[in-house]
This record gives sequence, structure tokens and C-alpha cells, in this order.
Amino acid sequence: MFRPSTTLWVALCVAAPAFAADVSYHAETASTAKRQGAINVGNVAWQCDGVKCVGIGPWATPPASLCVGLAREVGPFRVFAQFAPRDVEACNEAASAAPVAPPTKAPPKAGPGSGQA
Repeated sequence: MFRPSTTLWVALCVAAPAFAADVSYHAETASTAKRQGAINVGNVAWQCDGVKCVGIGPWATPPASLCVGLAREVGPFRVFAQFAPRDVEACNEAASAAPVAPPTKAPPKAGPGSGQA
């Protein structure tokens, strides 16, 4: 007897490992990476040697924030995963921008009897 629910369950169990597999990312810096060896950025363990960096992560296409985070550590990229050249350029620009500091509180204003002028 054919049971659609059992067939679907079996298909999902067989296909599930394909969805959970880790993906290898390859990046190439414009010059020798500023940091060499093991680097952990964005919950991805990277290994950089010369101008090449390799990491393992869960995304089919890594997020732009991963590119920016690694570029801040190793320097600008010529190639990052399967990013288009314009996306690599945008990553490099974002990485080179100074991080925005959170606003600081203004000091309290001097009031009567505070002893401050």
C-alpha cells in the first residue's frame, strides 16, 4: 500500500544531510593577508596562508557581513567566495570604513548649587 506521508518522510530524511552540509569558502586577498594561520570570524574557522584564505561555513552563499569581517582582519580581497566583482568591491569599501562608535552621553549640565560654573 502506498502511503504518501511515509514516502515524504523518507525523502526528507535522505535529503536532510544535503541541507546540513558545510560549505567551503575560498578567498584571495589583494596582497599577503595581514593575519596568517587560524582566524575565527563570523563563526567560521578560516585558515589563511599567503594570499589564500579557506573557511568552512553553513551558507550556500556567505553573507556580506562575513566578507567585511574577514577583510577587516586580513585586508582587502580580490576574490571572495562566489561574490561578483562589484560585491567584493563593496565588501572592501565597507571593511575599510571606520567602525561607527556608539554615541556617548553628554555630561550633565551644571545646575544651581552644583559648584560648577
